[in-house]
Amino acid sequence: MNRKGLFTGGNFSDGRATGQRPLFTDYPFDTLGIPQNPENAVHVSNPSFVDPGLGGFLASRPEYAAYADANRGKHKVPTVRNVANGLSDGITKAYGHNG
Repeated sequence: MNRKGLFTGGNFSDGRATGQRPLFTDYPFDTLGIPQNPENAVHVSNPSFVDPGLGGFLASRPEYAAYADANRGKHKVPTVRNVANGLSDGITKAYGHNG
């Protein structure tokens, strides 16, 4: 068994309190570093578009606007629970957000 991606712990929601299976995320917003997809319809129609992420939302709310610049481009870190479900040999299941 390839154990390189084995979950070994950390600050993750493990579900023990609720009886649910673990989600393998700690729910942060981070700059994920996933490159833009040039085939995304948004980028086809507007190649210079950049998703402002959490910072864009914060900028739209006067009570949170002071936090907008520090959070531009940050997106919710996706869970990796069930990411390997339904995989066939030679197929990598994509997950994440690139705006």
